[in-house]
Amino acid sequence: MPKIVDTSLQAKLLAEAQKLYDKRTRLEASLRAADALYKHQIEAAALGEIDKYRIQQAIVREADDKSKPEAL
Repeated sequence: MPKIVDTSLQAKLLAEAQKLYDKRTRLEASLRAADALYKHQIEAAALGEIDKYRIQQAIVREADDKSKPEAL
């Protein structure tokens, strides 16, 4: 019994599979970009907090130095 090959159906399935693969690839790229942006924002916020802490500590040290009586 000869096999019947429906090439138009196969072509449609291949085209659909390629579209889905391309969509997945674009989605993964978008997710990587969003993740990189999120990590950058977290890092920038953390560095900002570190700078604020350093400034605060410098102010505290300066205030402590001014409040201590100087030795003669």
